[in-house]
Amino acid sequence: MKIKNRLKIFIFLVIFIVGGLIINEIGSIFQNLALKDSSAIYGGQLESSYPYTGYMNEVTQDNKLVTCGATFLTSDVAVSAAHCIKPRSTIYLGINDFKLNATDNYLTEDSSINPEWLGKSSKDISIIKTKEPILNLNVFPEIGTPSNGCHYKVVGYGLNENNSDNNKLIYKPRKSSDICIIEIFNDQALFKGSNGGICYGDSGSPIFDKNTNKIVGIVSSIVSTSLDTSTYCLINNSGIMVRLDSNKDFINSYISLNTNKPKCGQLCSNNICSKGLSCTESNICSLLNKNDCIVKLDSFCSFGSGIGCEENFSCILNKCSKNLDTLTNIKLVNNAGIQTVSLTSDINTHIILIIFLVMSLVTVFLLIFIKLKN
Repeated sequence: MKIKNRLKIFIFLVIFIVGGLIINEIGSIFQNLALKDSSAIYGGQLESSYPYTGYMNEVTQDNKLVTCGATFLTSDVAVSAAHCIKPRSTIYLGINDFKLNATDNYLTEDSSINPEWLGKSSKDISIIKTKEPILNLNVFPEIGTPSNGCHYKVVGYGLNENNSDNNKLIYKPRKSSDICIIEIFNDQALFKGSNGGICYGDSGSPIFDKNTNKIVGIVSSIVSTSLDTSTYCLINNSGIMVRLDSNKDFINSYISLNTNKPKCGQLCSNNICSKGLSCTESNICSLLNKNDCIVKLDSFCSFGSGIGCEENFSCILNKCSKNLDTLTNIKLVNNAGIQTVSLTSDINTHIILIIFLVMSLVTVFLLIFIKLKN
């Protein structure tokens, strides 16, 4: 009788301990997937304004994920930092709350880096175009001119003091931080956080004149005199902003190049066609020595010009490339100013531990059953 009572107590303790561990692991999974107020810019506040502000998810050729800020200047054209764009990568743009799944974002068809960027940090600008218009807004940002003062705000999705583990899945809302522009030099400006700061993943994020739709620049880099990278992301830290007004010609030329001129297959006049096309004798914009507007792998392409790729290929950085369909199995890498994350996450660890605990519990019950039968 005493043995049976002890066995009941033992069974109760096993169920209580193992059950508690299982519940804890399940709770950890949901905690990792939950939106947190502190999941973006260091400090600052949640930001519901600036509906044209979004982010960029980029799958590189070696299957890594890079995230940066982005801002839509039109319904289908966004601006970001040039150093965020990697060769032969697949780029997705997103809006509102940050999402990692490819199906929750918008695949882009065209992008362009300021040709003056190499060797000139002040030209750290890129333009990205989605396949279809994705924003239906009455007002988009206007490019403004910055001045010294504390009437500015940066909006972004970068890492923050409570979300610095790159191995976590990151689903996060948009946040903003007040900043002061303290020095303007040539085509850049030095700024300092007021109630917040910037971190990895904030490259390309917009800086607005507060309470207006005027965008004066985008985040290019964090300023620090320390070699200790753990000190880069701080409230009230400093950064370098690239002025958009100084890059206005590049931005406007891209938008006009891809919106105002006839595309492939359309009627042309005065020998004017979009980039990569020529006006034929029948006044049709066409590819040289080609009757249609579809090109093969590794050929020049441009959605803005109406030059598409053959099936199963995507137009990436004006080149038909093999498509990376999903944002999965991404390797971890860490670059200053760019947030890169591992999509495998520690959620897999929690699931494996739950399975182990359940199997342990079943094993204990089997041993007890065998013991009682004997």
